[in-house]
Amino acid sequence: MPRPLYVICSESGAEDRDTGLVSLFKIIDKLQLHKTPPQKQPPLTQIRITSQWMKESGDDGHEFEFEIALRPPHGEEIKAGTGTFSFALPLFRVVATLIGPLPVQGEGILWVECRVRRIGAKGWKTHETPIFIEQLPAAGSMESAIASPATESSETTVSPTQN
Repeated sequence: MPRPLYVICSESGAEDRDTGLVSLFKIIDKLQLHKTPPQKQPPLTQIRITSQWMKESGDDGHEFEFEIALRPPHGEEIKAGTGTFSFALPLFRVVATLIGPLPVQGEGILWVECRVRRIGAKGWKTHETPIFIEQLPAAGSMESAIASPATESSETTVSPTQN
């Protein structure tokens, strides 16, 4: 069964056609949503979901299916993407872009899950990432989804040494 490597949500991204290397821009781990008055349409949001899987021994010659699902707080699961694949290379990347109003009501955690299984199998292998949702008061004509950090970070430079 393929090994899950990562699920990352971002505003956008790009893949180099020659090398296959991917760049993701504006990683999303928290969204601040303005409450939308009932008579107004919720704001449009774009979230790119990038998930990568690694081939394990025994995966050659098998076909797999995948699903990307959103599990909003206080709501039902929504499938954001489905498909099938087989490994031609050691790694397989799934990308789905969600464009439209977010299916979120209130604060909590929006779980983004990618799952894979062999065609015909019953159980899924899954991995997921959270997006923390914070509700802000209505902002008049400025309704929007604002990505803001939910992560503290520290950066260091390390030089390899030999013992």
